[in-house]
Amino acid sequence: MAELFNRDFGFILFDDPKGAPRGGWASIAGHTAERVSSVHELRGDVVWLSNIGYGEFKTQELNRIPWLRSNGYLPINPELMLREWGVDPKTAPEDKYAKTVSQCFSRIARIAYDLMRKIEPHVAMSTAFVNSTLVLDLGAFLAAGTFAYGDALSAFARDQGYQTYTSVKPPSGAGGGNWGLLRLRKSRVAFTTELLQTPVPKEGGIFYDRRALAQKFGADALRRLCDGIDPCLAEVVVTAAKNRAGHVFNFGTTANPASKAVRSWAPHPELVVLNEVADIELKTCFIGSEMKVPMAEMPEAVIDFLGDENVEYSWSAGIVAEAIRKAYATKEDEKRRREVGLKAQRSEVSWEALWVKSSERVGTFMDAHAMTKAGHNVSSYSSGSIRCRVPPESVGDYIRDGMAAGLLPDLVDVPVGFAAGGRPEWGGDSKSLYTAWLHFSRNIEVLWALDEMPLLSPAQRTAIIQKMKQARAAG
Repeated sequence: MAELFNRDFGFILFDDPKGAPRGGWASIAGHTAERVSSVHELRGDVVWLSNIGYGEFKTQELNRIPWLRSNGYLPINPELMLREWGVDPKTAPEDKYAKTVSQCFSRIARIAYDLMRKIEPHVAMSTAFVNSTLVLDLGAFLAAGTFAYGDALSAFARDQGYQTYTSVKPPSGAGGGNWGLLRLRKSRVAFTTELLQTPVPKEGGIFYDRRALAQKFGADALRRLCDGIDPCLAEVVVTAAKNRAGHVFNFGTTANPASKAVRSWAPHPELVVLNEVADIELKTCFIGSEMKVPMAEMPEAVIDFLGDENVEYSWSAGIVAEAIRKAYATKEDEKRRREVGLKAQRSEVSWEALWVKSSERVGTFMDAHAMTKAGHNVSSYSSGSIRCRVPPESVGDYIRDGMAAGLLPDLVDVPVGFAAGGRPEWGGDSKSLYTAWLHFSRNIEVLWALDEMPLLSPAQRTAIIQKMKQARAAG
């Protein structure tokens, strides 16, 4: 079956990520980086991640090069990847930059491919990695979603039915010139498992206008929708935030500063929170009748993957886990598509994916709210991570408070020797406790060794776990 393993994975750090790409540093699977003078010097049997943004990638028509990917192919971009591993991308030597990212990309892709083969044993690398993102590549192996058509389309658009980024206006006086913008994140495996166990609509809902809502629920339609169990997608108007939590929730902000869209649709998970933190008016609503649990639709291989303790220890496996939750219900059932009509315009995301995005945002908001209550200045949050403006003298408190909330710091932000102050409280999933302590103590060497766990043989894994248990027992 050697013909299945017909691709390798590398990274190209172009000297100038804007404009037509020319020279750069290229590395394959963590090997020593070498200079190339043109994109055409890259091997064609390697899938190349690059540092070129998706917009520029399309503008330069680089999507016509089948072996090249933008910096948005993975759920994490190369710069953030380095920061999570304790490397400052602004000061890292270019050859080290390329080598480290290529090693990470290779591990992520090999873990993803191993999972794909467990679902579809005969899939080759050349046909498994063909899309613009790993999310789409994995989505081809997961359950199909239910998409909307017709009048419901606007309710599913970005910045209308969902938002992937939320900015938070800091209190007056916060954010001096020497304050850093520091990030904290959830454990990716634990968060993915949680979200995939959260119910989503089984099918689309029935539309109710104001009159129909009044007939069905009376004068307290909003309260009954929030308290009910039926999935609903509500069109609302926010008239005012009730408290500081309302400003942190900040329903309606967009990652695109040029966008003038005002968000008006709230899936049920966000509607419940929004009703607590803001004054809102209900206009119309789609209401469904049945729910399902995404995990129940996952292939057995995915369920086993997310439940494997070796996966929790591995940073690369966590990236794959995040891609899985974003990939759920991204494809459409071919039979239903033909029934609707191949030319019919469908919604941007499925009903199921919309609910996962909504629950993801609510879960991240809860972390942002917790850090706000702890006295920190939240700047933004997105997809399981938050960013805060932190003065230099408060970095230690910030990291400790984040750990207490179940949030991991980027290793680049953890001062050397920081763990000498004693172990912090860990408020996250118990399975993440050991890797959380390794983050806090900035033990990059052990984290790097654990990262490869899903790719090792059972005997090798057992030996490493035994050493970990002995180390923990010794304190």
